[in-house]
Amino acid sequence: MKISKYIIVLFLFSISLTNLFGQKTIKGRLLNDELEPLPLAKIFYSDTTEIGSTDLNGYFELTIPDETTEIIFGYFGCEFRAISFNDSCKYFEVIILRASSYHIKSHRKIDRLRKRNIIN
Repeated sequence: MKISKYIIVLFLFSISLTNLFGQKTIKGRLLNDELEPLPLAKIFYSDTTEIGSTDLNGYFELTIPDETTEIIFGYFGCEFRAISFNDSCKYFEVIILRASSYHIKSHRKIDRLRKRNIIN
């Protein structure tokens, strides 16, 4: 009986610490341009600090500080994608494109090709 009381007190204490330090939880899913999940993709804060990764189905759940408004997704063979969000955002799905080398094409042509790949 005493152990369950200690567990309840510990649980309530951990909830109060989370609220004290001002953290929020966001959830989502990471997909490629063919709408397939990206397993074990890395998630970064400010380009260098890894804060998590996706599971085998491309889902993620992160606890981040309240002041965080941008996170970055990276996956082997894909472009890095920075996502900005506001405080009301709790769940989102992100599509990242395959990395390619377009050194001959203009930026407008690259954008048209990307849009065509996503629409088709």
